[in-house]
Amino acid sequence: MDRGKLRFFTRITNVSNKPEVNIFGQLQKRGAKSGTLNGIAEFELDDSYQVINYEEIVELTGVPNLEDPKAFVLEGQVVLFCNLVIREPNGLDRTFISKNAILTLDSQSVDALESPYFKNIEKNWIPIDVVDGTLRLFYSCNPLTLLKVNLKNGATTVDIIDKDMQIDFHGGSQLIRITQDLLVRVVRRKMQMKNLGMIAVSYLMFHNNDLTVNKISKPFLFRKFGFEICNGLAIIDDRLVFTWGEDDIKNFIGKIEINKLINWAFN
Repeated sequence: MDRGKLRFFTRITNVSNKPEVNIFGQLQKRGAKSGTLNGIAEFELDDSYQVINYEEIVELTGVPNLEDPKAFVLEGQVVLFCNLVIREPNGLDRTFISKNAILTLDSQSVDALESPYFKNIEKNWIPIDVVDGTLRLFYSCNPLTLLKVNLKNGATTVDIIDKDMQIDFHGGSQLIRITQDLLVRVVRRKMQMKNLGMIAVSYLMFHNNDLTVNKISKPFLFRKFGFEICNGLAIIDDRLVFTWGEDDIKNFIGKIEINKLINWAFN
């Protein structure tokens, strides 16, 4: 949501998931015969939910490239938190390297965020807010870990909020305040299922003001049992708006009254 208007950002790519696996249980892909291409598009929806003002703001390009954008307002500017794919498996070399990065839309500058644990693969950190020049992000759920990044010098500190989370949830949407003392985001569990490959099941994770976990909802599906990825969350009036992708080939938008959502999750 930017100045009362919903702006949508989506990954464009030459590869997508199929809801099936081969005889070895490996997920099947469409496209990407000679490497993965990624880009980012922006668009709006009219009153009939038809796409308008579609624009490719980052052109399709080979690795290194950006994927899975999450919109966020950082120091008064709309930015996208993305996964920056630096190296992908090729032939016998199965090395994959990725970082989290911030794409500033006005300048098209990309700032990579370094792993606090010096890992080759870092993806899907969740931006929370900026406090006194320090960007706070969720790093992981098990343990529930917070990153604090100094926006001036890039120095990063790690704060473990809860060591005893029972399930390792992944990725998800932005964190949205829905009441004075309650915030919510969408998280997911990914698992391998026979004949279907990798599937994702979503949960609502509610946080207190100190970012500890208040409640985790029952698992739910948006539309189908498969590869559903929710990366977008916003509030319009009294409704929570979700945007999610399906099998990397379709995008959807849905909304629900916040009171109904709370009643469902807590009852």
